[in-house]
Amino acid sequence: MLFRSPTSEPGRFFAKDPCVIRYKGRGYLYFSKQLIEENGYDRFVIGIAVSENLEDWEEAGVILPEQEAE
Repeated sequence: MLFRSPTSEPGRFFAKDPCVIRYKGRGYLYFSKQLIEENGYDRFVIGIAVSENLEDWEEAGVILPEQEAE
């Protein structure tokens, strides 16, 4: 399954390990999100998106790693 994360660049389809949880009528999507740092290195964080209909997603935030090994 290809999923376009809410923050993907146009034409770039990517969401690693997506997981949807339904809670009180809304969908919460957790996915690995790639960030490209100013130094050119990339890293992954956990992206969070929310949806009322499980088709249209709006990014709600990210969870940053607490240590380098995460």
